[in-house]
Amino acid sequence: MRGLRSFVEALLRGRVVVVLYPGFLSPVASSFLELLYKLLYLFVYLFFAVMFRRRFVLYVYDLPIEQNLAVWGRVPHVGLSRFFERLFLRFASVLLVFNWVNVVYLSKIYGLDQRKFSLFEVLDYGADISGEVRIGSGFGRRFYVIYAANFINPVVRSLFSEFVKSCRADLVKFFVVGRGAESLGGCGRLPEVDSAFLPVVYRYFHFGLVLKWTWYNEFGTTSKFASYVHAGLPVLVPEEFRYLCSFVKRFGVGLCFKDCIDLAERLRDLRPEEYERLRRNAARLGFLLRRGYFFKRALFYALGYVKG
Repeated sequence: MRGLRSFVEALLRGRVVVVLYPGFLSPVASSFLELLYKLLYLFVYLFFAVMFRRRFVLYVYDLPIEQNLAVWGRVPHVGLSRFFERLFLRFASVLLVFNWVNVVYLSKIYGLDQRKFSLFEVLDYGADISGEVRIGSGFGRRFYVIYAANFINPVVRSLFSEFVKSCRADLVKFFVVGRGAESLGGCGRLPEVDSAFLPVVYRYFHFGLVLKWTWYNEFGTTSKFASYVHAGLPVLVPEEFRYLCSFVKRFGVGLCFKDCIDLAERLRDLRPEEYERLRRNAARLGFLLRRGYFFKRALFYALGYVKG
């Protein structure tokens, strides 16, 4: 109940309230008791929105229903979860979301006005992580690539294993870090590392790898991408990850590739000065992420919309 009390205290202090979503407002419940608890949050949310005319700005960093469908294939009490989420989103004054995929999808299934959306594009990543670390591994004939993930998930583990098998070992050496990394073969393995020390790990690599393992990835950029760039590490992203690939090209912070054959060709043709440019661009973008630039930009728009 401590979370509910903090929520009410925040609602009593201001007329415009920024709320992380899903967070404690997540509409997904695994039991009937948890469902009743969600209903209590919904009642408080609607009560302050209607009776006290509070303006809610929801920072939508995940879509919990879609995420559960992508990972587990099902959502308990999905009908009620949709009902809760529809009310949370419809009674918000502004919704901060990643991209237009979110805008089109949410406005369609919940009948929302697209004017109430503001795009933050990428997760800012700097609350508990130290600043940029210079990469110690020099530019050579072999590239060292790190992949950070939760390898307890069998889909993620299988996808990465198949990807590594199709790549040239003489040109690219892969390393993995995260939960369950010790179960993987054909690559260097590092144990799970606290997020505060990830930049220390990244300093020994040329690139950070991002793979698309589910359709849900198109709703955002993934936290691993933000953690790589936060540390000034250029990224490798498959072209099938359309949103993130377009973002990478726009800021010039990495390479997009079709498959491992295409990746090998791009790395083989990469000149030292081109790689240095990728590093500089990643450092610049990491600077913005550490200072919350993208969230603040979207929030300023949202506050202007609420005021108007």
